[in-house]
Amino acid sequence: ESSSKRNLVLMATGTGIAPFLGILDDYKSTFENIYLFWGNRKIEDFFVDLKEKYTHLNLNYYMVTSREKHDNFIGYIQDKLFQTNINIDESSFYACGSIDMINELKNSIKAKSNKSCLEFYSDAFISSS
Repeated sequence: ESSSKRNLVLMATGTGIAPFLGILDDYKSTFENIYLFWGNRKIEDFFVDLKEKYTHLNLNYYMVTSREKHDNFIGYIQDKLFQTNINIDESSFYACGSIDMINELKNSIKAKSNKSCLEFYSDAFISSS
């Protein structure tokens, strides 16, 4: 998909990373910067080393943990996003994970944005029970 935005920001929790692995495996785009935020509860929950896998993409990769400290941070992916210098209004966001994460992420990004038009695409996992 064509975008006038400079940044591609991929945000996933848990197994929500799977669709982004496919995107990154075949990545061909005009975004200047690629950011990937992957959140899990603990370090041991990260089941693939993305830092090594995508070195050819110049990927800005953030591992985020919510139950234990990693790189002097404990929290959620949207918290880590707001600690970076990423210009939200120049970014196209893609999110995959729980419906609660998707809603909280979208609302927090909207609140920080200076524009009414937000490029935000998502796929939420919902419980089957």
